[in-house]
Amino acid sequence: MSSFLLGACSIAASKALTSPGHLRLDAVLMGDPQGAVDTYFSDNSVATEAVEFSPDGRYFASVSKSKNAQAMLMLWNAQTHDLIWQKPLSGETECVSFYKNAEYVVTGGEAENGAGELRIYDTQSASLIRRVSLPSYTKSIEGLRFAPNFKMLATGDEAGRLLVWDSSNSDPNYWQILKLIDVKNQPDALADLNQVDWTSDSRFLVTAERDGDVHLYDTRQISSSAYTVPIRKFTGFEGYSVKSVRISPNQRYVAAGAGGMQGVRVWDFETGILIAHLESESTPTSDTNKPLNAERIETVVFSHDSRLLLAGGTWPSWWFLANNQENKAFEVPISVFKLLPEAPNLKPENIESMERIKVQKESEVRAWRTEYLDRHPFQNRFVSGHDDGTIRLWEARF
Repeated sequence: MSSFLLGACSIAASKALTSPGHLRLDAVLMGDPQGAVDTYFSDNSVATEAVEFSPDGRYFASVSKSKNAQAMLMLWNAQTHDLIWQKPLSGETECVSFYKNAEYVVTGGEAENGAGELRIYDTQSASLIRRVSLPSYTKSIEGLRFAPNFKMLATGDEAGRLLVWDSSNSDPNYWQILKLIDVKNQPDALADLNQVDWTSDSRFLVTAERDGDVHLYDTRQISSSAYTVPIRKFTGFEGYSVKSVRISPNQRYVAAGAGGMQGVRVWDFETGILIAHLESESTPTSDTNKPLNAERIETVVFSHDSRLLLAGGTWPSWWFLANNQENKAFEVPISVFKLLPEAPNLKPENIESMERIKVQKESEVRAWRTEYLDRHPFQNRFVSGHDDGTIRLWEARF
């Protein structure tokens, strides 16, 4: 057993840690392939870029990247927090997801030629089942997610291209591209598709885009030969990179977070009406009582019952350098919001009252700069990935 694996297991044994607010910290794990925590003003060589629960709740998988050592795909036991296996990864790897009842773990990233690449691993044996180098017109995959019925897989890349795959065959060797949607048609400028998400009925697909767009697609268009265009745009982030987007499991809400102190916006899924704009502070030490204290919101996620919305993010090192501050240990809150079930049906004439009663802040907890959040499929538990290479497990208690 490697020294890194021993280090990961010893950290995984630290459970039942306390934390202020309504999130209880269950464990801190090390997803750092170098086995050491990064420092704020280093070259940011290590980060846990993504961490996702399996659909059956038994596992979670993480991908951590490093400029100075091999990146890692790691599979963890979601109940005991033990590391099950790890696989070194070559090239940039940004995202991870599970197929069906955790039969396969799928990663998205970059091939040696700079094009997008998928890797599909058998969850039980850790063996590589298929390595898919995408066409040369693609770039590194930034986001991927299976539809809840697992008949389709969506991937978004740095060139602004959305690929929808037919994944209905249980053998991944038969998965193939159904449709390419060239969302931006400008591969060299503001093109990234940072994240994708599906509605729980697998019919609709939403994208988070670097130029500020949040688009909704109907999969009935994808199955046809017609040119595919978004059926709705969720507005408000124009000109700012949207880093994360999620649809609530009950299909009532869409939430997205962006950079440039743009905070989080929450829309009604059916109408596209803005329900709430959760603003960001303009400085890490500001006391203006805005609900979010992060310059860049990297990740948002709803709880499995759609009652909670979590948001996490970062303050980039340039801010501290520009303001002559040294905050090597600066922690950024993970904020918890409650979506009130008693809100009326959304209609344009009720927009002002909806903004007042729809979303309220419950609590926040401090953690190292957060790159990713995911929810447990059945419980009020969450997992987070951080810019120092760590992974944290949380339980929401109210």
